Amino acid sequence: MQENTAKTATEWVFVANSMTQLPDGQPHALRCMARAGIVAQDVADWLAVAKAWAQDFSDAGMGRQCMVKAEDIAGDSEELEDWIEIAKCWQHGFQDSGNLERCVREAEEIAEGYDDWVEILAVWDEVFHDVDGDILTSGIQRVVDAARDGGFFDRISEGMAEAVRQQNCLKELGFLPPSTILHQDGTWNSECSSKRIEGSYARYFSFTIPMPMFVTIDLTSNDADTYLYLIKGSDLDGDVLEENDDWQDGTDSRISRHLVPGTYIIETTTYQTEKPGDFSLAINT
Repeated sequence: MQENTAKTATEWVFVANSMTQLPDGQPHALRCMARAGIVAQDVADWLAVAKAWAQDFSDAGMGRQCMVKAEDIAGDSEELEDWIEIAKCWQHGFQDSGNLERCVREAEEIAEGYDDWVEILAVWDEVFHDVDGDILTSGIQRVVDAARDGGFFDRISEGMAEAVRQQNCLKELGFLPPSTILHQDGTWNSECSSKRIEGSYARYFSFTIPMPMFVTIDLTSNDADTYLYLIKGSDLDGDVLEENDDWQDGTDSRISRHLVPGTYIIETTTYQTEKPGDFSLAINT
């Protein structure tokens, strides 16, 4: 496609991206992006232009201006789908969880029944591993409350219901620099179940390390025989790198190993099934 055939905003974005592949094509590409903004008419148009500015032309400022244009149109139309698409773009195109939450709340104001609320829950499910834990938990809980109030909680798919339960059991610890000792206290109860020991209670902790380092994780409890899992990645169902039941012939657990940069999940649980109690977790980098 060439300039003389482009008509819609998405077509102008396509031409702009094509121009960047040519020698000295950047000025022409920017002219085409400007044209895309001139002909943009609806939310989908402005989102396409916004993502192109932010991702293809490294101009987040222009991208955010286009996001505002999309939101203006959505505010006038009051279409739930528009706000959902804008919310997804804020997260996937700009990694902006604050604006993601704000736009999902706009969708929640429009939601009227089961189908709308399940669609909103699907947004949270889609960005499950990319959003700040507190924001995600708050968003999912609002959907659950609406489902209960509306009398359709039992119609939410089992997969989504399990995602709701497990997310409430996961705490994000963020980045852990070298030479850090982090302590976390917690409680096992029937609210959170183990993914790996059937019938046991569990709590989960996620952390990210920015560089290769040696990490020691200790799990202790005066109430139960502990069991410790280290999981690779940000998925609760991810691969287990290492596990430990009884360290030094006791009832506490320890994992010590070199880790590459990335995100990991710790599952703290018990050897005994249905055993409540308090525990302490220490992470030493």
